[in-house]
Amino acid sequence: MGKGTEGGAPARAQDDLYAHVNREWLDANPVPAAYGRWGTFEMLNDAALENTKICLEEAGDGDKGGAFLASGMRAAEQDSRAALAPTLKLAREFAAAAAAKDANALAVAIAEMHVFGVSSLFGVGDTPDKKNSEWSIVGIAQGGVALPDRDYYLSADPDRVALRAKYVAHVAKMLTLVGGEYEDAAVAEVRSIHW
Repeated sequence: MGKGTEGGAPARAQDDLYAHVNREWLDANPVPAAYGRWGTFEMLNDAALENTKICLEEAGDGDKGGAFLASGMRAAEQDSRAALAPTLKLAREFAAAAAAKDANALAVAIAEMHVFGVSSLFGVGDTPDKKNSEWSIVGIAQGGVALPDRDYYLSADPDRVALRAKYVAHVAKMLTLVGGEYEDAAVAEVRSIHW
């Protein structure tokens, strides 16, 4: 806490309580250019991130956390096509099951997506029990493929049609950035999954 005398003439409490109480802190801790605000929580967050990075680097590739950090730091060296292949395989299985109207194959494809962390159609997680806060229970919530709700896929409104076209173009662009076998069929792939 400041005395209100730092940084120039003292601010009287009755004139500017904030400056009176915080002047010393504000003068000693200017807001860094990279931040919109600066305080103890930002300092703690930065210190925690730096300490976590140090721990993960010391753990090395043999540790799960260390391997995760290393994989992110070497992203430019990785083969994007190989990394995306399992995801696209799941998407193709999902699209094939949906096109064939095979409920069992669709259920298997959805289950496989959930195993890989893709919450298609619904999401499952723990939530506090509303009748007994000491318990956590399973919560199942509506999910989607990507766009917020049904109207984004089916509405004939011009703004929704334009948004769908932009969405398809965006996902196709992401797939073309991977290149190789995905580039030629990217738009068809997206449309087969979503429409």
